[in-house]
Amino acid sequence: MFCQRVGWRLYFAGGNVESRQRNKVVFDKCVTPWKGYAMQRQQEGWHLVDTESARQAFGMSTVNMFISGNAACAYGAFVAGARFFAGYPITPSSEIFSMMKKLMSRFGGVAYAPEDEIASIGMVIGASLCGAKAMTATSGPGFSLMQEELGFAILNEVPLVIIDAMRVGPSTGQPTKPASADIAAIIHGRHGDCGDAVVVLSPSSVTECFSMTISAFNLAEQFRVPVIIALDGYLSQLEEPFTIPRHIWVYERIKDAAGPPFGVDGAVSNFLPIGGARPIAYTGATHDASGARKSFDSLACRSLISHLLKKQMSILHDVQNMSVYMPVRHETHRVHDAEYIVVGYGACSRAVKDAVTKLRSDGITAGAVLLKTLWPIRDAMFAPYRHVSRVVIAENNTGQMFSLLSRFFPSERLVSFSKYDGEPIRTSELYEFCVRAFCAYPRHIVQAVDYAAHNEARNVPEQEKVCAPAEACESAVSDDITEHTAYPFCAGCGHKTFSDTLLGALKNYGLSAENTIFISGIGCGSIVPATFNAHLIKTSHGRALNAARAVSLIRPDHTIIVISGDGDLANIGGNHLLHTIREKKRFPMACFCLDNANYGMTGGQPSSTTPDSAYDDTDSAQTPFDLKRLLYDGCGIDFFARTSVYDRAHLKEAITRAVSAARKGISAFVQVGSPCTTYFMKHHKESFSRAELHTAQGIWERDNNES
Repeated sequence: MFCQRVGWRLYFAGGNVESRQRNKVVFDKCVTPWKGYAMQRQQEGWHLVDTESARQAFGMSTVNMFISGNAACAYGAFVAGARFFAGYPITPSSEIFSMMKKLMSRFGGVAYAPEDEIASIGMVIGASLCGAKAMTATSGPGFSLMQEELGFAILNEVPLVIIDAMRVGPSTGQPTKPASADIAAIIHGRHGDCGDAVVVLSPSSVTECFSMTISAFNLAEQFRVPVIIALDGYLSQLEEPFTIPRHIWVYERIKDAAGPPFGVDGAVSNFLPIGGARPIAYTGATHDASGARKSFDSLACRSLISHLLKKQMSILHDVQNMSVYMPVRHETHRVHDAEYIVVGYGACSRAVKDAVTKLRSDGITAGAVLLKTLWPIRDAMFAPYRHVSRVVIAENNTGQMFSLLSRFFPSERLVSFSKYDGEPIRTSELYEFCVRAFCAYPRHIVQAVDYAAHNEARNVPEQEKVCAPAEACESAVSDDITEHTAYPFCAGCGHKTFSDTLLGALKNYGLSAENTIFISGIGCGSIVPATFNAHLIKTSHGRALNAARAVSLIRPDHTIIVISGDGDLANIGGNHLLHTIREKKRFPMACFCLDNANYGMTGGQPSSTTPDSAYDDTDSAQTPFDLKRLLYDGCGIDFFARTSVYDRAHLKEAITRAVSAARKGISAFVQVGSPCTTYFMKHHKESFSRAELHTAQGIWERDNNES
């Protein structure tokens, strides 16, 4: 059963520099090794941490405090010694960044939000190479962007931790519908023969989110390997009772200038940090054990790849034999006499255990194997269960682990229970499936059931299953661009004002669905054109201008209108924005940036246009972009306007003139002030006032008629 969120929030008191230093001193007590413990292995990098001081500093009760899986990951990372975090806000992982930022600001460390996920993983790699324990958190779309840099980390044996809070995909998919859909990408997403030389862990509870994050750092630091936590989106936001353990094993990276910086034949070498006692180069090219580039040496290439693969298998051996230090071995439930086995991992482990218990009560001798380490895996892990009559593998995806596990069991005994409709696997449906698999056809192959398709076919009303006649569809198309789908704007959101004003201006100008193409990205503002009955390409986050440039070349007879937000265009898409303007004569378009001064869709995090007066903590204040100075004065765009939803007459004029410029072959950019009423204006009304927006507005053109 999945608990509902109960709105628990941990409050961290602010304070001046002196109070933060005092808090840091208090917290540092928790990372002092507990000297009296007999099993301490300090000589090997292991330390036993007493968490009592940490618990008190966090303000946690002694038992059963409700926290989310995201929060548990953040606490686990901090207790493990992570002091660097870089991440880009994305549902459902955004809470991890928020918690890390609070912890770092209070107890010491760096939590930074760069412009996109590519920058995030690059910064994490850089911090780790300097000797810091570093982590990032993301979801499927962001993880896809990280693959090239993650390959660099694999090649250079960089210790780091990535949390992928998985959701329905591909692409944007269903951002609020969690899943376990990234397993194949997490394991095999990189190019090259050793692109899968990573460790993948899968927690199944909030408590395991805490403990496995610590284990992830221990594995990363001890074996110099990237570790990825495949976190079900259910667990990200699930809240349940949690008690922080009193003592925790933590591994500290051994830094020693003696010896080679890279291992050979599967052995783990000591770590040489950038900026340390001895110069060291980390590059993306093939190298030998000394770090020397060997781009054309076939023997060096073979030696390096063999080393990485051998080291990965040695990690698996140690994981299986070090449960005291890293509790990430697979868990079993009633397998001693089992004739049938159900395999699960992540959040669905709960349903697997409950289904097995129910099967046992019905006299069916079933057992459960719950995977904690999804990769690497090997034959010895599953040899004890090869005698069973049937193995059901339950997953919240299309069967991604099923294909990996098929090498360990006879194919006629394997059955896949896959569910990928954005809903969790429930005990009842898994139980019913297992009854059919184990009893109704005990000696025959049972076909995999596609529950998502089955439920969809079962639930869709008959009238919806019949396609409308083509004539009806054609008659529904109108030349005028109108709003055909209601957008659920927050109360008072200015995006609705912009939408209404834009539609009126386009109609007056004579633009229609036949001669206009809209492009947008991801975010609150980018949803505006999705409500229109018009041609639309809604790209992945930050990539709207890439599609717009291509469309402007292929469809020069159409008017190209880009509508997105400040985060999408100026943060993650900032590089594309500059290069679009650099070739402005080739890409005529009207680009509207609905500037709400924050990331409204993910919780109000600062963006590149957030006014500096909005920061409560001057230590985290950032200089916002002045888009007029950047794009018009600096990059030389021919048309720039700054307006706001508070002045509809000026907004209409800016829209009309921008569209006119685009139709004349000019690139036009309009910054539309539309403050976020849900997050930004609630706390920073004075820093984004109507008066300020009014005094800042204007229209600038290169025809010497600046206004």
